[in-house]
Amino acid sequence: VITRKVNIQVGDVNDNAPTFHNQPYSVRIPENTPVGTPIFIVNATDPDLGAGGSVLYSFQPPSPFFAIDSARGIVTVIQELDYEVTQAYQLTVNATGTDLNDDRTPSDATVTTTFNILVIDINDNAPEFNSSEYSVAITELAQVGFALPLFIQVVDKDEGLNSMFEVYLVGNNSHHFIISPTSVQGKADIRIRVAIPLDYETVDRYDFDLFANESVPDHVGYAKVKITLINENDNRPIFSQPLYNVSLYENITVGTSVLTVLATDNDVGTFGEVNYFFSDDPD
Repeated sequence: VITRKVNIQVGDVNDNAPTFHNQPYSVRIPENTPVGTPIFIVNATDPDLGAGGSVLYSFQPPSPFFAIDSARGIVTVIQELDYEVTQAYQLTVNATGTDLNDDRTPSDATVTTTFNILVIDINDNAPEFNSSEYSVAITELAQVGFALPLFIQVVDKDEGLNSMFEVYLVGNNSHHFIISPTSVQGKADIRIRVAIPLDYETVDRYDFDLFANESVPDHVGYAKVKITLINENDNRPIFSQPLYNVSLYENITVGTSVLTVLATDNDVGTFGEVNYFFSDDPD
């Protein structure tokens, strides 16, 4: 019997598909994450040796907001994010190695997994009014509590506590009006109402500044409010004295001036003109 020692060396072939590790993949990032910031590393391995064990990463379909390094699996922000536009992204990650077909010929082997990215809201929006200026004309006889016919809406596009702000009406005689609501979260229709009796002869026009202030510096909404009063004939003439007495000689000449009476009307314009006549009616 003759014996010989035979050495058999088994060569590795690329016959394994990649495998993802530490799934599921999920990350939370603030919406102001700078472009170019790495946010996650995807990890997949191929048990084959040498070049056959390399893994290439990709998104399918590609994302306009995130990129993945094909060799290292590092996920990076490539476009500015906005929570108010998109709150979450679900991406499909491909890991591609080289596998074998049934006939032992090379074939690309790709496995997929899901990568969830949740965007965190930050206070990056200031309150905004639906107009830069509001104008209205109302009668000076408008009753206390009368709501001015103005459509004033203010919105903060942030969410939750980040969307809270206060509304103020500022200017001379602003106490003649009240606004509501003054504390707002998110969105509100602002009403301006008459707070005290108005008087055209005292103040005929109001110019106010309307502010929506957040606690964050520079997060201020602003608009102008212009209110014009319409004059009404709301004042009666008043004589300079309640009683006029005069003594006349019986032979006074016809046409002689015997007395001058004076009455004034606090209304403005033609409403303030006074005409005199005799009447038997004491009123």
